[in-house]
Amino acid sequence: MWSIARSGDPPPLISRRIRGSVPYREEDNHITNSSIVQHGSIAPAYRSSRPNGTTSVVALIAEGNEALRTEALTRQSTLAWNLKTGIIRIRPGSGAFRLEVKYRTAETGPESSLGYVDLTSDELLARCLQGDTTASFDVTTGCDDPKAELKLDFFLLEDESFEAGLPGSVLGSNGPATDLDQEYNVASRLRDTDPDKWLTLMDISTRYYERFRAFGDTLSLAKALPTFGEAIGIVLDRAPPRSDQHQLLRDKTELYVTAMTEFVAAFREYNADAINCLSDMLTGSTAMYILLYDRFGDRGDLSRAIDLCVQAKSIVPEDHPDTPIHLRRWGMANMLQFRFSGEVEDINESITALERSVRLTSESDIDLPDRLTNLGTSYVLRAEYSRNLKDVSKAIAAHTRALTFREDYTLLFNLGTAVLLRFMFQRDLTDAEAAVMTLERVVDLVPDGHPELRRCLGNLGVAYHNRFEVLHNIEDIDRAVTTLQRAVRALDSTGDDAPERALHVASLGNAYLCRADILLEDNDMHLAVETLKRAVELTPTGLAHLQKRRHNLGRAYATRYERHHDPADVDRAMVEFEASLGLLPDGHADRPGGLSMLAGALQARFGLKSDMDDINRAISLSLSALNALNPEDYRRRSVVSILAASYVHRFSVTQDADDLDEAVHRYREAMDSTPADAENPLRQCAAIQLAHTLKRRFDFKNSADDLDAAIENYRIAATMLNGVPWTSFLAAKDWARAARSRGEDGHAVALQAYGTAVELLPRVGWIGKSIANRHAQLAAMGSSLTTEAVAAAVAQGEHCLAIEWLDQARAIVWGQQSKLRSSFDDLRAVAPALAAKLDRVSRALDTAGSRDAAPTTDFLGTARLEEAAEEDRRTASEWQKWKTLLGHLTSLSDVLDSVGAQMEVVTDTESPAQDQRRRAEEWDRLMAQARAIPGFEDFLRPRTFAQIKEALDRSPVVIVNTDQLQCDALVLIEGLDDVIHIPLDSFSLDHAQRLHRGLSHLLSASNLRRRTTRAAKMISTDSSVASVENVLAELWQRVVKPILDSLAFSDEDGDVQAVLDNLSGYGWVHFACHGVQDIQEPTKSRFELHDGPLALLELISASFERADFAFLSACQTAMGTDMLPDEAAHLAAGMLAAGFKSIIGTMWSIQDEVAPIVAEQVYRRLLSGSVQPDSSQAAVALHHAVQMLRKQDDTKTFSWVPFVHVGW
Repeated sequence: MWSIARSGDPPPLISRRIRGSVPYREEDNHITNSSIVQHGSIAPAYRSSRPNGTTSVVALIAEGNEALRTEALTRQSTLAWNLKTGIIRIRPGSGAFRLEVKYRTAETGPESSLGYVDLTSDELLARCLQGDTTASFDVTTGCDDPKAELKLDFFLLEDESFEAGLPGSVLGSNGPATDLDQEYNVASRLRDTDPDKWLTLMDISTRYYERFRAFGDTLSLAKALPTFGEAIGIVLDRAPPRSDQHQLLRDKTELYVTAMTEFVAAFREYNADAINCLSDMLTGSTAMYILLYDRFGDRGDLSRAIDLCVQAKSIVPEDHPDTPIHLRRWGMANMLQFRFSGEVEDINESITALERSVRLTSESDIDLPDRLTNLGTSYVLRAEYSRNLKDVSKAIAAHTRALTFREDYTLLFNLGTAVLLRFMFQRDLTDAEAAVMTLERVVDLVPDGHPELRRCLGNLGVAYHNRFEVLHNIEDIDRAVTTLQRAVRALDSTGDDAPERALHVASLGNAYLCRADILLEDNDMHLAVETLKRAVELTPTGLAHLQKRRHNLGRAYATRYERHHDPADVDRAMVEFEASLGLLPDGHADRPGGLSMLAGALQARFGLKSDMDDINRAISLSLSALNALNPEDYRRRSVVSILAASYVHRFSVTQDADDLDEAVHRYREAMDSTPADAENPLRQCAAIQLAHTLKRRFDFKNSADDLDAAIENYRIAATMLNGVPWTSFLAAKDWARAARSRGEDGHAVALQAYGTAVELLPRVGWIGKSIANRHAQLAAMGSSLTTEAVAAAVAQGEHCLAIEWLDQARAIVWGQQSKLRSSFDDLRAVAPALAAKLDRVSRALDTAGSRDAAPTTDFLGTARLEEAAEEDRRTASEWQKWKTLLGHLTSLSDVLDSVGAQMEVVTDTESPAQDQRRRAEEWDRLMAQARAIPGFEDFLRPRTFAQIKEALDRSPVVIVNTDQLQCDALVLIEGLDDVIHIPLDSFSLDHAQRLHRGLSHLLSASNLRRRTTRAAKMISTDSSVASVENVLAELWQRVVKPILDSLAFSDEDGDVQAVLDNLSGYGWVHFACHGVQDIQEPTKSRFELHDGPLALLELISASFERADFAFLSACQTAMGTDMLPDEAAHLAAGMLAAGFKSIIGTMWSIQDEVAPIVAEQVYRRLLSGSVQPDSSQAAVALHHAVQMLRKQDDTKTFSWVPFVHVGW
């Protein structure tokens, strides 16, 4: 073989076998020019200009294909190409010639000679005719530049008649082939009756054959055979039997048979070589184009790969060794085509090809695992399209079999992905756990910065998301968000805009949307919409995934509408749902879900516009979706629920009882399709919807059975262990109200329901959320639950229970903060390690609760990411657990043992909000551990009535409860075991609300809500709406006097002392400054000091060990807000949270000349008759000061009214 190598490079750059006498043809040039081999391409024919006017030609030149090289450089990629030599044809006696090797280091640079090799044509031909008609000459270049381009020039030194390699110029011992062709053309025009014709044709045929024998020229042999056959035909028609012509014919026939035998042998050899060459070229070309498509997403590359696969199918025989390779390429190309087109024919063709490729591959073939992996991936794609569980099982089997051949994280990744898909179809928790653990292991194995890491992170994030939908562990959905953020950032770090970016961004948006549903945080809702919009923007038109992404964006708009009721969101949702459905062919597995979601959007629009066409179409679409689903499909639950809701909506207009009956029937179908022991939001949702509809039918038909069934379903929804806290709370409240509607028979059940609702309040305002978020969610909950529950308990004579509920249901946020600042000394005495952990977590939660909850605008969340969290390592037992979970797939113990014996938990950076949730979860776990210790069963639980009584001091405590049905006063007195119940029959909730509105209007009209001047404000006593005198008079007559008449009041108690500069250094503090109450955001209420504002949030964040008493001689320091009537969200409450036990404050602005009078009297009273100041007398001191002020107030400005005492 001809070898041309660079100097200093021991192995040749490339070696290629050259047959010296195979003719050059235009079709040869076409084939080689369109081919790509491992290291590059063969360039088209190149004609060199040589000195002295010679006619030397090199048929094929060894240079890289310029088009491919340009393409590679444009894409900033690298394709190597090597030197290729071509076909040389020489005839004997043509003299000596010289081979010159040249090189150049740039496309337009000068050529330099590396040396010559001189040979005579006879010497070359003699060597070519030996053996298999090949000859080998070694030429070593002297060029060290690896980028140098090498070029061959042939120079004829003696015989100017030399011709080589020109198309149609086949040279041989009997002259140029063109001469024979011309002779044949002349002979073929003779008549068959001409006696010379058949002899001439025989002669031409023989000479063609001799050329083939001399040079192995198959073209000459191909011409000899038909020419010979033509001559025979003439002889058979003319020659008499047993004539000389027949003898000649026998001789020539023997020659013909010999020639045919040789031709067949030569044809098979050359054809096999050609097929082998073409097979290599097509395989390499297809692989390269598939790689380019996967890298850059250019569909032109995919089309070229498919074209090459088609060529391979038509050229390469079925029994060729490379057939499995071509089938694999064909399968992969169709797989990629399906991902774009969504046409099921593409994925079917892919699976057919890959199945055959696997069948034709021996067990010992090193490529078998990769072919199994490709087959498994195609099964997964078809399963996603058709929701065929058999395909998922086949995929798992293929990926599992691949794992038995070698250790490879890519094989584990594909197995984990297939198991995840099976979970999505069957909702089996075992699959969810196996998928998460497998993909966690994969991420652990992939090196940082590896291009495949982002894909592994993406699937792991989806696995966390799916596991959350079963277990409802907030940590899973947080991990999903964090992991998917990492996947997208991995793309950002490479600067690569690969097609997979849209996939990961879409998954991240879905995770945000899921978390928004659970935590009800507007920030997540905002991020979900923006992220899913971005995913749609990144998805090319025509890509199959565009349908799902527009569908999910529609879901986000629909969810946001449910939250904020913006009609524009309904229209946006419908646009996305309609567009998504337009991209789905009839019969697609995703079509029922799309129809159902569009029906839900039509319901929402019907609620806005009451257009019957909308609700009728919603019902029609839901029925179509239902008919398209198999009875076993878990999606039927949600489709049936939307259909039932449509019937309820239509009933609200038509009042047709049939619609209500159909709704009940459908909701029961949804409940029946969910296992009775299922603890998940789907069953919870179905139960509460069924309960609502049954209650509605009870109101319409007055059927006691419907009411009983509604109560039972409310109970199911409220008490579900893994239910959504907000939904559970709403169900508990409706459960209680439905039970109360049964009259006396329902009171006991109502108390159980109210107790459940009260217990759920801390979960709704979970400590894992910021204080601002907790306040927002408690405000959205409404204020009536507590008063309803207390009234129900009082009505049943359960006064102690009423007190316990009041203690639990009011000031929830401050109660949580107080627990975080509790002393763990008692626990430390028996469990010091546990106490230390609680102390650490409580401090972190105390700080985190006051964090800034402003929403982030970075949809990837990167603006709030902290440094990487400490990584936890799994123990060997956890690795064994992973193996056990995968054991139901197949027997893989040997494979899994070889992969590793220990796993690492994948952890990532977390936002402050996520960190707070993790610590809140840890707090709950630690609480459970503490309460398992004997003697600590009630550790930091809500106080019982007995514990509340122990906190009573000398003063009685009076609690007034106002409810729609009754109003009561409950009085606690030290030393008295029972609660004193005082019915306030002349007072009602309506009275309280009317007085509140009147007072608020009066204060606003009098500008007493703001302290804009230091002058006193006069309040008119002639106001027709209300006056302070009227308000106080009515409260006296309806509330205060009945209570005082029932109680023997003795001396009043109180507390006091002050400090001005250093809150942490003194136990008493006095604020004489402006105070501002922020009604919209209570935590931004503040003292206006000379050096800036001191906000309530800052007071909450602090803790003062010596704190005892505070006098807040400022405006609005004890004023609450309508939005949080049950929460103490004012400055005085903030001082309580900061550790002060007793506080005097004001409900609205006070006069400058009044404040010193009250302060003087309070301090005079606190400091008299005692060695040490006693803050426990603050209330008594304030009472004394107010009495003094009332005596001096002749103008009836009621300047004494704003002063209040908070604490004990």
